[in-house]
Parts: sequence; structure tokens; C-alpha cells
Amino acid sequence: MILCHTHRFIFLKTWKTGSTSVELGLGGLCGPGDVITPVGHDEKDRIGPPPQNQDLPLSKWTLRNWAMLVALRSRRDAGVKFYNHMSAKEVARMVPPDIWRDYLKISIERNPWDREVSHYYWRLRNPKTRPPFRDYVLDTKRKMINNFDIYSIDGKIVADVVLRNERLAADYAALSERLGCAMPPLPRVKAIYREDRRPYQELFDEETRAVIARRYAKEIEAFGYTF
Repeated sequence: MILCHTHRFIFLKTWKTGSTSVELGLGGLCGPGDVITPVGHDEKDRIGPPPQNQDLPLSKWTLRNWAMLVALRSRRDAGVKFYNHMSAKEVARMVPPDIWRDYLKISIERNPWDREVSHYYWRLRNPKTRPPFRDYVLDTKRKMINNFDIYSIDGKIVADVVLRNERLAADYAALSERLGCAMPPLPRVKAIYREDRRPYQELFDEETRAVIARRYAKEIEAFGYTF
């Protein structure tokens, strides 16, 4: 997640969409007063300042923040700490209304069927213990991807720009005009976990295909994704 006052944008980071590459690239536009959250072991590929300014200054805490901190004992849950993959709704609560209104809000999405394959190989990196892909898709007890909730509020998309993983380089480059500056290079990270490079369609059967269609119907409808 990035809150960049230097170029007036907010980056809402989604899951398994190429978002880490975009975040690391956009970080090259940030200055010392901007908010940057960490990205784990991919920090080695960061362009620009390191993670910084993640804690909301005490002067901006509300009574609600203090009460939630006492009850939950977590700065993140109390709404006073910016963090990776936080939702638009959470960011909107933490920034002044004029910043939320006027800054360019950027996010990124990916075809949900392709994204599911990527998520499978990223979460289950050991081939010896990895269950069949079909079992993974049908497992309702695992954590699901909540990207739509990251760039929407109350079911309405609030991101001004949603980059598409399918044309990521071009969409990223096009931000130059929207932001009024040259774009830093786009690093390539997290592309090493998927050994099976077959077209994602070949990993699905009719049942698993239908499960993804139901589970992620909102983004499929919003962006016109097809299998």
C-alpha cells in the first residue's frame, strides 16, 4: 500500500495480480513524507525509499482509535497503522477526506481463473505436500481472495484506475500521463513459484470452472473476464 503525497496517488494492493511489482515500481516516485508499507522478502527489488511512515501520527488519532486500541491491542486493527493489502474502506478512514477525494486511487486486477492458478502455486510451494489443484479450488475452508473488497467500498469500485495484469506493462506505462511524471522501471518479482506453464484453462474441469465463476462473480462482471 502506498500513500504518495509527492504525486498525489494512493495504491491499493491486491492479491496475486502483479501488485508487488507495481508497488515496488511506484515506490520510486515517493519522497520522505509518503507512506510505504513493506513487501517482505521482495524488499531487495524496491525502487526508492524503504518502508516508512506506516503509523498514523498521534495527533490524528480519534477517540474511536484509542478505544479500539485498548480493546484490540493492535494498531492495525485500531485503524492507526497502514499495512499491505489494506482495503479502500480502511484507507478512507485514515486519511483526510480531501486526500481521499482528490488523490488518484490505483489498484490492479487479474482474470480470476488465471489468478486462482497463480495463488495455488504461490501458497503451496512444496510439490511433495501440494494437494491436487481441484481439491484446492473446492476447499471452502481455506482463505479466499478478497480483491474486490480492496478496491471497492460497499460494493462500488472506488479505484480511479484498475490496471489489468493481462496488459500490465502497458497499463503501468500509461500511468505516466495520469500522474504527470516518468514511470520508474517495473520490477518482475514472484514469478518463480508456478512450475506448470500450461494455459490456465487446462487445469480446470467444468465444476472448478463454475466454482470460480460464482466465487468471483463481482470482478468477472466488472471487468468482463471470460474463461
